[in-house]
Amino acid sequence: MLPDGTFQVKGLLRDKYTLNLFAPQRGSYLKAVRLGGRDLPDWEVDLTTAASEVHVELVVSMRAASVEGLATDEDRPVPGAWVLLVSDFARAGRKREWYTAVADQNGQFRFGSLAPGKYKVYAFDEHWPSFLRDLETLQPFESQATAVTLEEGERKVVRAAVLPSAEPLR
Repeated sequence: MLPDGTFQVKGLLRDKYTLNLFAPQRGSYLKAVRLGGRDLPDWEVDLTTAASEVHVELVVSMRAASVEGLATDEDRPVPGAWVLLVSDFARAGRKREWYTAVADQNGQFRFGSLAPGKYKVYAFDEHWPSFLRDLETLQPFESQATAVTLEEGERKVVRAAVLPSAEPLR
């Protein structure tokens, strides 16, 4: 990356690419992706018909939101709880926006560098690897998740009730 924040990626094939940028700096998030001054809402760049060099603009905001909270079982903290934060974008299949954390010895967890939007927080007493392959496995737990809406730069504190660890039958 150059001092002015620009960089080049050379040698890309003529294909479609979905862009993402993982918090280049604490407290930041990827706010927008633009091609030729036009916003790309799904952050997908189509190079299949590109005639020459393409300039893509990645807009980064330094006003990321955050969620922190306490994983509980009947108001008792649950150290080591596996916490999953899922954005509405991820549930709609638009972007892979879900995050995981493990509650500390006091049952506390934190997610930072988040884009504004609607999220759901799920807490379980152990890790479920199938969630990472198919977010549809969360559907039976939707009503028990903690909903949170974040504005740019906002910090929210939530309580997440720990859900049973047995994976649901499909």
